Amino acid sequence: MVIFAEGCTTYGTHVIKMKKGAFVTLRKVLPLSNKITYPYLCPNDGGGLPFAKLAAFGLGCGPWISTIKECPVFEPNEYFWKHHWDGKEEKWEAFARAVQQIIAEASGLKVSQCSLEDKNEYREIMKNKGLKKSE
Repeated sequence: MVIFAEGCTTYGTHVIKMKKGAFVTLRKVLPLSNKITYPYLCPNDGGGLPFAKLAAFGLGCGPWISTIKECPVFEPNEYFWKHHWDGKEEKWEAFARAVQQIIAEASGLKVSQCSLEDKNEYREIMKNKGLKKSE
């Protein structure tokens, strides 16, 4: 089974917070990083676009290069809980945070504390701000 726990980055600069689904069972995961490079175009990540529009965009911009990095399988153990969990957050959050860090380091990206929901909310605020004349 493949789960895209994060969903996207912030335009190829950061790895955003992971979603709960892949981590709630606290079972081992195989962290992967997929970096897509467009040799002739530098689009944004397409976050929030409907699949059909994203697919059309991807097909219309020419060839791309997909570089997948596979990290070692990670499973939280007693050492992890003792040294990387303070008990203030849920266990799945500590697990997800560790995997986010692993992927960021493997990809050469920074870690962001923003979630996909934060990113989409910001996008909506900026979009609506340009449309409202009363502000």
